[in-house]
Amino acid sequence: MSAEAEVCQACGLCCDGTLFARVPLTPEDRPPAALIIETKPNGARSIRQRCSALSGTCCTVYAARPTACRGYTCLLYEAVRSGEETLSGALGIVAKAKAMTAAVMPSLTEARIAAAKEHAPADPVLEKAEAWLKFHFLGHRRS
Repeated sequence: MSAEAEVCQACGLCCDGTLFARVPLTPEDRPPAALIIETKPNGARSIRQRCSALSGTCCTVYAARPTACRGYTCLLYEAVRSGEETLSGALGIVAKAKAMTAAVMPSLTEARIAAAKEHAPADPVLEKAEAWLKFHFLGHRRS
């Protein structure tokens, strides 16, 4: 198994609701029955995260995953693939991301909703976790 694959299988943040709330489906996607699909009144379909096909940190429908899932690679994966980050360094980043998001109470999703409300006080724990996720996983590392 490649180092990048080891990082992915140790992580799962793209599928557990940490990085994304929903995964959009294309009209051509025919997702496996294991996935819970939401359909908006306009017909747009998506998979709400935490993905129902996620077992631990691994996808149980990997071979049949939707287009958006097949096309996604996080910045940390790319950093390992390019040699910018080592496997042990990447695994440490994943562990720290999980610890930081676990410290956000009552949950990362609820903390994000509360933070979005007008005049909500800043939550330094949430802000630090969000900055870590953006830097290492969502493409803001080189910005």
